[in-house]
Amino acid sequence: MFRSAFLASAILGSGLISVCLAAPIELPSSEDAAATYPAEIRAAIEMFEQGDANGAFERLKASAADYPHLPPPRIMLANLYFSSDNFVAGRISLEQAAVEHPEDPETYLILGDLLVRERRWTEADAVYGRGEALWKEFTGDKDRRQELEGRLCAGLAAVAEARTQWELAATRLKRWIEVAPQKMSAHQRLGRVQFMLKKEKEAFAEFQIAASSTTSGPPASIMMAMLFLQQGKLAKGEEWIKYALDKAPQDYRTQLGAAQWNWEAGRLDAAAKHAAEAITLNGDSLDARLLSAQAAFYQGQHSEAEQQLEALRESMPGNFLVANLLAWTLASSEDTAKLQRSVELAALNSQRFPESSEAAVTLAWTLFRDGKKAESHASLERVKASAQLSRDAAYYAARILQDAGEVEQAKALLRGALENVGPFASESEARAWSATLTPATSPGS
Repeated sequence: MFRSAFLASAILGSGLISVCLAAPIELPSSEDAAATYPAEIRAAIEMFEQGDANGAFERLKASAADYPHLPPPRIMLANLYFSSDNFVAGRISLEQAAVEHPEDPETYLILGDLLVRERRWTEADAVYGRGEALWKEFTGDKDRRQELEGRLCAGLAAVAEARTQWELAATRLKRWIEVAPQKMSAHQRLGRVQFMLKKEKEAFAEFQIAASSTTSGPPASIMMAMLFLQQGKLAKGEEWIKYALDKAPQDYRTQLGAAQWNWEAGRLDAAAKHAAEAITLNGDSLDARLLSAQAAFYQGQHSEAEQQLEALRESMPGNFLVANLLAWTLASSEDTAKLQRSVELAALNSQRFPESSEAAVTLAWTLFRDGKKAESHASLERVKASAQLSRDAAYYAARILQDAGEVEQAKALLRGALENVGPFASESEARAWSATLTPATSPGS
């Protein structure tokens, strides 16, 4: 399952989180932008959020000459589309921007960011290269030129990190920090790169800088613990967790980090305990509440998980993980109404995230549990053979394929689920099923 937002932007390179993310492809909402954008731009954002994209674009165009430090209107419109998860319209706007503003490097930086998110490193490198060439010739606003250099460094570093070119990544990240020294994510990423270069002292120092610049990110010691865990060095990670808890037992971020670390380590009881401590310290924390709900589900406490997830749905109606996990929870029931609601939730999630293999498998599983096997098999056909699935999603897909008579594919998915690492709510059922297979083909043994 996904990590919480608390750590997702900082600890990168494993699980279902991409290796790294370049500059965020988004504009603030009208509320967030109040302090940083002029009134005309805020009005355009509000129009867009109310569904009037054409009106928003016209207002952006009318205001463009007065604010040279902002991107061209077409690029801002693309960013608005991306911020609302409308990637198709965003890409169309970028194609138009490339024609209307062929000299502007930002179009290519955003395209590079998109390719990074899709893990298409070679293409991203080439597109960033085009953006770099345009940036060198860019004669627009001085502040915007500097901001674009920071984004370019972030993107090129992302490619280097993905290719494990740590020295090159460090060089690019250090330049990003020179351009934008207050960027927490730059220090976090440089800390990770220094760690990969076995420079633990330097890594910790960067994480400390990052932690000092925000009250919402993880403490430096938690970052170190997570990185050691990723390398399978459990004892070293435990040392850092103990250090963090001894130093600041009443710090919400420390308790949340300890909960997350124990979750990743498969220690569900400890994860639940520290999540509860985090909620006590900060009852408004959605990260802590979500982690608590996850722990309840994976411990088989489905009634408790359902209650917590339903409450989270009110606060996070568009959150993929909340809807996905709630659909799984309801699908575990034998109650007809709950099974039907699981299908509804999974269908909405699948529509909202049409490229997500996890969402497609969840829809297939809820349909299967609701007795709609033909529809279930059709949904599963959307999943690519190379799709990256969580352990439970792989198990659910295997169950559906077995029912459809595709035994070898089912065995392959079962094997993958058993051999993978991380929380696995269906592990006992998966191992029981595996034990019924012949020794020659039994996976995970």
